[in-house]
Amino acid sequence: MITSILLFGSLWGLAELGLARLDFSVISTAPLLTAGGIFFLVLSRQVCDIPGSSLLLGTLAAGFKFLNQPFFGCQFAAVLVLAAVFELLFTSYQLWERNGARQNHGMLSKAPIARAAAAAFLSFSAFVLFARFGLQNPFWIDCGLGKLVRFTVLEGSAAALLAVPAAWAALRLATHLLEAEKSWDTTRWLAFRLAALGSGAAGVVVALTLR
Repeated sequence: MITSILLFGSLWGLAELGLARLDFSVISTAPLLTAGGIFFLVLSRQVCDIPGSSLLLGTLAAGFKFLNQPFFGCQFAAVLVLAAVFELLFTSYQLWERNGARQNHGMLSKAPIARAAAAAFLSFSAFVLFARFGLQNPFWIDCGLGKLVRFTVLEGSAAALLAVPAAWAALRLATHLLEAEKSWDTTRWLAFRLAALGSGAAGVVVALTLR
């Protein structure tokens, strides 16, 4: 569990640092960042399906924001909110499944992509509520209704659409990874753990370099 969270959380943090610096004149980067987060959340959850692991993953990824200057609290919060919403949906489904509901609703067990897309969409509304009332951010307090609708509905919908191929790719990669793990020897497991440590170190170096 710890190795997977370290590896995928560090890679997510690196992706956040890179994509956040891109300047798109046509579309916002928020849906792209969300889709990237969904990819790592789904991948990690398939490899390590333990309640709470997604929130830990998001906490690690968000932690790289502290190493970057200037520090943007809203960017940090956005990663945590996405991880929290994802965790809530996937853990709630696990509990619902354990209570025997799966017997009558088997199709839902085949819909992690739908849950991932829902998490992407809902995270935008959750973020606005947290930024306005939790962080008391002046930008989100003073912005008009049009800005709120554009962000929560339009950009949230774009994030949900992008989350579909991101989740599908993560499921495919996780399937191949889990199959490969069955034949791993001690050397390959050691290489996996070293890759996790290396990704964490690389994330720290990149974050400090981008100051």
